[in-house]
Order: sequence, then structure tokens, then C-alpha cells
Amino acid sequence: MSEAAAEPVPGNGEHEQKVTWLELFFDLVVVVAVAQLAARLEEHGTVRGVGVFVVLYGAVWMAWTSFTLYANVSAGAVRQRAFIFAMAGMAVMATAIPDATTDRATVFAASYVIVRVIAQNVFNRTHKAVVAWSAAQVPYGVLPWFVSVFVDSPARFYLWAAGLAIEFTMSVVRSGHPEEVVEGLRKRERDERAKRWARDARRARMGLPVSTPALVERISAATLNIGHLGERLGLFVIIVLGEAVAQLIGAAAHADWSRGREFAAVAGFALLVGLWSLIFRYGFTSVPQFGVATLPPRLALPIHFVTTGAITALAAGLGASTHDASEHLPTTMRWVLCAGTGVYFLVTGIGAVATRAPWHWLLGWALPSVAVPVVVGALGGPLPAWAVAALMTAVVLWQVFYVPLREQWTARVRHR
Repeated sequence: MSEAAAEPVPGNGEHEQKVTWLELFFDLVVVVAVAQLAARLEEHGTVRGVGVFVVLYGAVWMAWTSFTLYANVSAGAVRQRAFIFAMAGMAVMATAIPDATTDRATVFAASYVIVRVIAQNVFNRTHKAVVAWSAAQVPYGVLPWFVSVFVDSPARFYLWAAGLAIEFTMSVVRSGHPEEVVEGLRKRERDERAKRWARDARRARMGLPVSTPALVERISAATLNIGHLGERLGLFVIIVLGEAVAQLIGAAAHADWSRGREFAAVAGFALLVGLWSLIFRYGFTSVPQFGVATLPPRLALPIHFVTTGAITALAAGLGASTHDASEHLPTTMRWVLCAGTGVYFLVTGIGAVATRAPWHWLLGWALPSVAVPVVVGALGGPLPAWAVAALMTAVVLWQVFYVPLREQWTARVRHR
């Protein structure tokens, strides 16, 4: 396969770019990582455990996003060896997740740094600047992760969190100033070329052979293929939904069956089917389109991070509710299940605002789906686990059936 840089792809999706087998193979590693994250959250259902989950998930998501955007920009000219090395690095990250804050913290951090450096190197060969999400190409927050490799204390977790905060902040802020991103990469390219010329000059004075590099094509802004990006983001959502199903089935398979567990399992499955239905109808944001057809990447990518993280948290909460269906869920796990639902629909509500949804949609469709999980999380301590799962399922079903029910009601009003 050619390793030349790909030409820009029209952002309006006119050029059809298919997801490759290599990208799907890459996603298999993500499946394992998401499974490890959900299992870890269910096992460490504490406030600190939730914080660790967010950071670890952020690292996995950022690594995946870097190579997803690289494949998008490169089209058919991706470097297969780089993808395979990145897969190996992410596989090591996945194996380290269960002990990522203890024995394998150094392994997790070092693997993350390596994967991000590989992404930076392959991006440099494209001579394109990803201005829509520049952290995929420029690892702004890798330094704290690198420092943490040499820190043997709980402080390294805060270094990880700081690194990810830098990545997200810089991407969102700098996406509003694309010319600065392009000029920064051009300057770095000029500096690197000057260093190579100086090195070759020294070698020439010593009588050693030199190979003066030719002038490299000037870096230009990359135009993302929105169709390909939307498909990749949607496939990732299906991955985490599939892992949630696996988590639910695994919990049911390893527990003695009872009426409560059976009800919790059925409610959990209905919840996941409901989420799938929303995604199938409206895309990974689960937002009915009212005006703007597509969110810009600097909004779509953070929304994708939050929604997929929420589904992964839901997977852990559903697993816990099936294990202890007739008992009271521990407070933190109850909040994990409720917050996973509430945060998911809070983000879709923000998406509805961005797509100019009418106020009656926000009040009737979005607000109840956020308010009910908050109320159940705060006051649902006396409820058995299966009842908490059933209430969250009712929230999802409300989202699923609100649109057709409102359309039927509107049609009846018009006929009167």
C-alpha cells in the first residue's frame, strides 16, 4: 500500500470513503479495553474508582481518536505498520487497566505515550494539519504522562488527569484558530529541516556521506471526510453498546437466577435496545435533527467522548444491578447507573439546543430524561437494584417513544 500523503477529502461527504478492514481490526483492541474499563468500574465502585475510570477511558478514547482521524485524513494511504504497532500499544494499555493505579501504572502510562508518539509521527508524513481536533496530531498533554512514568505515588493519577485536560482544552480552543495550528506545524517542520541540514553540514566537513533532505511540501489544513468520521464514531458507539450487552449477559450467567435478577436482566436489555434504537434513528448523538444537519467536529468529538463513556458506565451499573437485583445497590453504583443515563441525555439535550430544537422539545423530551435519573440517584437508596434499572429503562423508552407519540398527538390536533 502506498505511503504517500493523501489529498484532502471534501468535507461535505461527496467523496465516498469506506471504513477499511484495518480500522475494524484496530477497533477489536478497543472492544477489549472497553470491557476491561467496565469490569474495573463495577469492581471499584467508589468515588475514586469513578474518577480513575474517567481518566483511563479518556486515554483509550484519545488514542483511538488519533488514529481514526489519521485514517480519515490519509484515506487509502495509511501506514499499516504504524496501525499495527499502535494496536499492540493499546493492547498493552488494555491488559494494564485492572491494575492501572498500582502495579501496572507505569506500563499503562508508557504505552499511552508510545501510542501518541506513533500517531504524531504518522500524521507528520501526511503534511496535513488537523485543525478540527489538533490534539490527535499534536500531543499537547503527553508530557505529564511521560513524567508520571518516573513517579511512584498517587500523584501520577493527577498528572494523567492534567494531561487529558490539556488535550481536550487545547483541541477545543485551537479549533477556533485554524491558521495558528497550521502555522505552528509549519514552523516545527522548518525547524526540524534546519536541524537536519546542520547535521549534514557537520557530516560533510568530516568527509562523511550526506543526504540533504529535499524541501518538503508545505503543510496545509486537512479537510475531514464527514461521512467517514460519522461512520467511525457510530461504530465506536456500537462497540460500547455491544460491550454493555456482554456485561449484562456475563452478570446474569454468573449469578443464581431469581425473579429479581430476571427482571433486572430484561430491563437492562430493553434499556440497551432503546439506546440502539435512538442511535439507529438519529446517529451517535441520538438527537432528532431540527436545523443544523451536522455538528462541527470540535463539538461532535467531546459529545462522542461523553456519550460513549456514559454507556460504558451504564454497562457497569447494569452488571451490578443484575448481580444484586433484590438488594439495594451501593450508593456509588446507584449513582453510576443513574448518572450514566442522566449524563447521556444531558449531552443529547445540549445537542438538541445546538440543532435549534423548539423549547417544548427541550421541556418535554430532554428535561425529564435528565431530571428522573438525578431524583432516583438521590432518593433511590431504599429501592431494590432491579427497580433502579427499570426506572432507567423507562427513561430511555420515554426518549424512544416521545417522537412518534408527539407526532400522533399533533396529527390528531390538526384533524380536529
